[in-house]
Amino acid sequence: MSDSRLEHHDYPRLDVECCCRICKEWRERRVEYESLRRFVNHHSRSCFCWKCCRTRELQIEYLAVQNKRDVYCELSWHASKHNNGSVMMKWLEKELMESDLSDGWWAKTSPVFSLGHWVWLFKEHVRTSGIVVTGSFA
Repeated sequence: MSDSRLEHHDYPRLDVECCCRICKEWRERRVEYESLRRFVNHHSRSCFCWKCCRTRELQIEYLAVQNKRDVYCELSWHASKHNNGSVMMKWLEKELMESDLSDGWWAKTSPVFSLGHWVWLFKEHVRTSGIVVTGSFA
């Protein structure tokens, strides 16, 4: 397959090689979070020093981008099995990168939604936007 969106489910390769916006942001947040977390490992959970507060903020940012990446990667595998998969992945990438939802929502609430929910959102987008898509994602 020539569309890299449809080949976005090989985690070991993605963790190191992928240069898409989602993976680059995930790597940046992970490195930033892990770097600061090492300095506060010995602090209590109730500590409110600036390093602990910033570490908690970074953790939420990291979990948010990790959950976005997980949705993208999991749907990539399913989309690769369908003729219209690249259309759905292009829509999903835009939804994830331009989302108005908070990092807190992405970190805590988004994992509750199934992949079927994202497919349903895509179908609603297709239905209301007038895009012509045939097949099982239509």
